[in-house]
Amino acid sequence: MRVPGHHRKSYAWRWTAALAGLAVLAVLAAVWLAAEPQDEAQAASFAVNVLTDDPDLGDTDGDGAFDAGETDGGGSAGCDTDAGTSGNQCSLRAAIYEANRNGDTADTITFGSLSGTITTGSWLLVGAAAGAGGDGLADNTTIDGNLTVTVSGGGVAGLCFAVSSSGNTIRDLLITGCPGTGIVLAATGDQNFIRGNTIFGNGFGIGIVAGDDGNTIGGTTTTDRNIIRDNTLAGVSILSNGNSVTGNCIGTLADCITAAPNGGPGVVVAGIDNTVGGTTAGAGNTIAFNAVGVDLTGAPAAGNDIVTRNVMFLNTGLGIGGVAPPAGLLAGCADAGGGSVACTGTAGAPGDIVDLYRANIDAGGPEGDFFLCTAVAGGGGAWGCTFPNPGGGSATATERAPGDNTSEFSTAAGIPAGPVITPTFTPTATPSITNTPTLTPTVTGTPPTSTPTRTSTPIPGAATATPTTGPMESVTLLGGACSPVISTYPDGTAVTTIAGAVSPAGILISIWQFIPGSGGWQGYSPQFPQASDLTVVDRLDVIFICVSSAGSWSRPII
Repeated sequence: MRVPGHHRKSYAWRWTAALAGLAVLAVLAAVWLAAEPQDEAQAASFAVNVLTDDPDLGDTDGDGAFDAGETDGGGSAGCDTDAGTSGNQCSLRAAIYEANRNGDTADTITFGSLSGTITTGSWLLVGAAAGAGGDGLADNTTIDGNLTVTVSGGGVAGLCFAVSSSGNTIRDLLITGCPGTGIVLAATGDQNFIRGNTIFGNGFGIGIVAGDDGNTIGGTTTTDRNIIRDNTLAGVSILSNGNSVTGNCIGTLADCITAAPNGGPGVVVAGIDNTVGGTTAGAGNTIAFNAVGVDLTGAPAAGNDIVTRNVMFLNTGLGIGGVAPPAGLLAGCADAGGGSVACTGTAGAPGDIVDLYRANIDAGGPEGDFFLCTAVAGGGGAWGCTFPNPGGGSATATERAPGDNTSEFSTAAGIPAGPVITPTFTPTATPSITNTPTLTPTVTGTPPTSTPTRTSTPIPGAATATPTTGPMESVTLLGGACSPVISTYPDGTAVTTIAGAVSPAGILISIWQFIPGSGGWQGYSPQFPQASDLTVVDRLDVIFICVSSAGSWSRPII
């Protein structure tokens, strides 16, 4: 067990004050549990077709719950399945009301081609009615938005959504204007899914109350990730166990680069067995520009709260706050030959897990903005791992003993910029290159006397990519060599965009990438674009940029 280190900023006062208002959910739960039991029902679908906030006709007091003494009014103004579809005006509140009444069936609420803002006068209570299950709550409702409907609290409703039951999904909505929390997962539920939403302009973005465990915020695909930004407090606040926060962009716009900070931490964790990020492809979150990246200061000392393989940069405080790493965790890095770098250090104990990242260093200290490698500490805590040279910069590390929480980032250590190796191959599309091309097909001799003309138009067949507008970094390119670099441009970026980022203009000879599936190389030459077979580059691809003299290459910071 580790002793918590320095707590550079304590946000406890914010979380205590803000979450105290959620105590009313306990009172609501008692009301919900008193709702009338329903007969066994079949799964139903409800199509929201109006932007008004009208309740179902049977909800006489307008609280969204089917309380004792209220009866189903039927009629065309609600979403009743027995009312038919002719003239049926179905609001979101009425659809939730009807799904709640329908018990534990897998009901679906959709929005068709509806577009605009639904301004709520009070909380939308998902799972509030009595269900067919033993817990007295209606489970398994899916609210499936269309990315064009905004649900707003209008600056009045404390919460936009309050989810009290289990197995529910809220996805593809824009959720804003709730001074308390955009989505609260209350203590009476478990295993809910929040995916594909843009949650902004609230107090907390998402709040998970103690007792509501095993929820998933985001996912490993771009369609599942949430954009959680511009909230006045934390992006995600967890006071429960076993939750997963994966693949989201927290503190940025939808490009995951442009600043849109939350006022508090990107994620604050005060439970156990929670994971922020993950080791599967796409599990890492982008967490940037917030007061702190991930705040674990309130988590139990041996809480098994894991923060791994996220992209963190330019948070004003620590990237991870909670437990200081052991002294000497990262001792240094050295060239390992073959275009690789090896870093070593000493963890707290044998068996501890060390994650190594490229360091993004700002006023708050080093943060890991690109995962490099992982290692398990051996005897005496010694560890080491090797990774492809990213072109210089610095490294930083975190460590975690099995069952403990992930530490803060370590102090940084420099990554040597070289030497790099020139790939030895003969590409099929163009003849062999010997560093100093001419304008002849054999590409030998002296460099051309004029600077090649470049445009931003992709070569035929290449995908286009939106130019980056976020922060950039410069990577050193060695003259007379092919430097291995890692692309951070979006997937499908035209190779001409990559080429245009080389400075000074005119030094670029070629760009190469090894394609594992084909077992060969693809190349691009600005002198002979018509003979090139490398057309696009994806994010995190390793490419070789060959230049005739020393220069630099610009790429987005991720």
